[in-house]
Amino acid sequence: MRILKEKLAAAQRGFTLIELVIVIVIIGILAAVAIPQFASVTDDANSGVANAAVGAVRSAISTRNAQCLNPATTLAGCTTALTCATAFALITPPAGATSTGTSPACTITVGGEASTLTYNPTSTSGT
Repeated sequence: MRILKEKLAAAQRGFTLIELVIVIVIIGILAAVAIPQFASVTDDANSGVANAAVGAVRSAISTRNAQCLNPATTLAGCTTALTCATAFALITPPAGATSTGTSPACTITVGGEASTLTYNPTSTSGT
């Protein structure tokens, strides 16, 4: 009799079906809440990269214009106005970044998130 009780006790050590279903439901709820948060973080990161690229282009334009103000400079392109393509080419763009638009409004897009740079091509500051 004692052996039979030990075998029954050993057989009842697992989880019940209801306990397993409850755990699966809780995991599903957590996943439903967490997945949209991760998508939002990715969009925010891409937007940040696009904004950083715009800042880099602004800085590169200012540096180029400052170099062109020096009469001793032999920098190519100082006599021509910048276009969106040439302004974007002044930097090493982030992976997946594209530049579209026509001067003075250029749009830099990274991962579907866009940031716009508007500059005055005849300005000495480049912004």
